Amino acid sequence: MLRELTGVREDAVQLAEALAHGRYRRAAGLPAGETLRESLEAHELATGADAVAEVRETLQNAEGDDPPRPGRVARLRTLRDFLARAHALSLEPGAAQELFDLPQRPLVRPPGDAGLHGAIPAIAIARELPHLRSRERRAEMEAALAVATAPADGTRSAAWDAAMAAQS
Repeated sequence: MLRELTGVREDAVQLAEALAHGRYRRAAGLPAGETLRESLEAHELATGADAVAEVRETLQNAEGDDPPRPGRVARLRTLRDFLARAHALSLEPGAAQELFDLPQRPLVRPPGDAGLHGAIPAIAIARELPHLRSRERRAEMEAALAVATAPADGTRSAAWDAAMAAQS
């Protein structure tokens, strides 16, 4: 068990629990308890660049141990990866929240009579696609899904840039 980085590890555990709780509430169809920004602001220790740097330095020291302890190295790598993702989220919390909420929003307008069903959430279309037998219908639904999610490309780009900045 890791005895170093106690504060960072405890804050990371609490952040992971908060993120898992948010994913559970979304999967259950419940309203969010708190926004992603609120979760990240509550855990400043785990989302900072200093935490990632500290874990990275500890990991380098652990890999240089003679003999190296594989369990310790694996735990430190997992912690480093989680903290890097948390730091990337904290760099662009608005974009991350928008991408998190995107599948739930009624955006997709399937072909056909638009007055019949209106816009459908992207997650419903994604769940239905594997069960469509007709290739033509599947292609129409995939095209409608692509058209509906295309405006989020700028948000995806911002999240990607934040992730690259967090890794540097």
